[in-house]
Amino acid sequence: TLLMKRARVKTFVLYAALFSVLIVLLLFNVYIGSYSIITSVGLQNFSNFFAAENGRFQTEIGSSFTNRSLFVSMADINKTATNIFFVETRCSTEKTLEGYLGNKGFVLTARQSCAVESTALTNPDREIYVFHSCPLDDDFLHYSPHFVVQLFRYPNVHVVRFNNSQVFNGSPVQRLFEKKLLENSSYPIEHSSDVIRLLLLWKFGGTYCDLDVVTLR
Repeated sequence: TLLMKRARVKTFVLYAALFSVLIVLLLFNVYIGSYSIITSVGLQNFSNFFAAENGRFQTEIGSSFTNRSLFVSMADINKTATNIFFVETRCSTEKTLEGYLGNKGFVLTARQSCAVESTALTNPDREIYVFHSCPLDDDFLHYSPHFVVQLFRYPNVHVVRFNNSQVFNGSPVQRLFEKKLLENSSYPIEHSSDVIRLLLLWKFGGTYCDLDVVTLR
């Protein structure tokens, strides 16, 4: 009888483990499906969606994105509560910068680009600035993957090429940069990103979004 009880317990544990695995796989498929739906949103569907609500996108989304400047400088950013910022800081230290000097392309992945695109899609009246720490060619779109090209068809998405000195100079934490305290920390990229995002909000106002978050509305 004791052996039978143990066998039943083992069987129950096995089925519970299998059920847990199935639940995880199901949730993963739902996540991937949601991600695929967002990344596959067509430009024409986007235009139709906003046609009745937003004249700016109705008139500009069909125009050639190469006719507008993709880049803006920090001096061009107005201080307003409607700004939205994304920050890519993998080249924010001297050591990590060296690895990207020969590759001056847009470094955001498909998932990160999806985060920016979903924000542009749901906030057509707000300017979105992607702060890009790595070197970036003026003509990077000519050799970028399709998800990057599509991202910059949204007229409210802009790239800001920056280095840390531009962000830290004149701020209350300028000495952190000058003394290289962030660069010598245990997690220099992560800590630099944390400080930079706060400084951007301090300088320009608005909202900061992580590159691993999809905006739904």
